[in-house]
Amino acid sequence: MTLRPPSILITGASGFVGSHLVETAIDHGFETWAAVRKNSSTRYLNDKRTKIISLDLNDSKTLYQQIIKNKPQGWDYIIHAAGATKALRQEDFDKANYITTRNLIDTLKQLNLKPKRFVLISSLATQMPHHSKTQYSLSKTKAENYIKNTDTDYIILQPTGVYGPRDKDYLLAIKSIQRHLEVAIGFKPQQLTFIYVRDLCEAALSALANGSSRQTYQLSDGKTYSNRDFNTIVKSTLNIKHTIPLTIPLVILKLVCLANTLLSQLTKTVSPINKDKYLMLKQRDWTCNIEKARQNLSFHPRYDLKKGMAETISWYKKKQWI
Repeated sequence: MTLRPPSILITGASGFVGSHLVETAIDHGFETWAAVRKNSSTRYLNDKRTKIISLDLNDSKTLYQQIIKNKPQGWDYIIHAAGATKALRQEDFDKANYITTRNLIDTLKQLNLKPKRFVLISSLATQMPHHSKTQYSLSKTKAENYIKNTDTDYIILQPTGVYGPRDKDYLLAIKSIQRHLEVAIGFKPQQLTFIYVRDLCEAALSALANGSSRQTYQLSDGKTYSNRDFNTIVKSTLNIKHTIPLTIPLVILKLVCLANTLLSQLTKTVSPINKDKYLMLKQRDWTCNIEKARQNLSFHPRYDLKKGMAETISWYKKKQWI
């Protein structure tokens, strides 16, 4: 008798982190279901073993029917990675990051299909000082608080800045250095932390079986970097010898971000440089304590920034992103 592999649902599967989670789950032998929005691109979901399912996480009635139709027996495990890092308004962030979490948990409960474990991909940004919290981090905090008040067997992961192939956020900084412009934000040094996407995915899969239920874990590569460290690693990887240093005062950045936010509201398009981004860039301390994850999740990051950036930039070049 052949035992079936455990099933797993990964939401946000068409995105940067989600698509890597799908690949990792397949590599670990799971029957892997990739949840995407109706019109989402599936260009990174090209493994034939992937079971693609369209789920409307913003409409609980539709979601209920979609699960009954496509997977009435539910899934053994769920990694919820769906969400948005950029949006026009707080309600848009809440819709993408909080409402989707609430609807998925509630619908599974209504169907009596609660998984053995539910892993929520949150963010280290939820740990920002209250006066500096962004709309994004507030929406992630709402999602965390909601699941904490249910009877779900959950683990919350709070990764720091995630980078790797397919990421577009750090691509802007890398392109700047490629053009020989080395940008720093503010005159006070920053303490930065990073996690390579493959390490995050391994931690998420490890959290399915390891660690106590109803716990929260911070994730990084275990090191702290300065802005100069980041720029030096990128320059070395790109083989850039000389750059022009440019330090942007926070007050100037704030004005630019506020102007872009107003323009975005008029044009209904989201600018990557906005009021929320200003609060993120203004933050000086992004230190991250991963000891709990090391001990309980058997989390042992394999990539520091130098190794991870080498793979990332190699992928960017291959895909002609840089």
